[in-house]
Amino acid sequence: MVVVLLLIVTYKKFQFSNTAYVFMSLWIFMHTIGAYYTFERVPFDWFNNLFGFERNMYDRVAHYIIGFYAYPLAEYVYRKNLVKAPWIIYALAIFAVFTLASVYEIIEWIYAVKAGGEQGIAFL
Repeated sequence: MVVVLLLIVTYKKFQFSNTAYVFMSLWIFMHTIGAYYTFERVPFDWFNNLFGFERNMYDRVAHYIIGFYAYPLAEYVYRKNLVKAPWIIYALAIFAVFTLASVYEIIEWIYAVKAGGEQGIAFL
């Protein structure tokens, strides 16, 4: 909800491209489904069967999609002329996403260790 509210509040000041909104929406959509079912119980059999996975890979796909936020970050930096060199724009966007994802994974890990047992596994 924080991401959606932030996009609504800032819409008049900065509008992303349709592609950026689609990428951001995919992450919101995937995580909403994951929150509804819990990530380990999302009915994702079609994907798992397609690639022959025994484990439900929904959480990994949803985590991968956070990388799609590199596109709107790069778009923002480019259109605001915050950085001149294109390779720095791309690197900055990718590193920002890596940092955010890494921090979340560390929080997940710490909680799982502290909660332990079924509660820790459910959080993961």
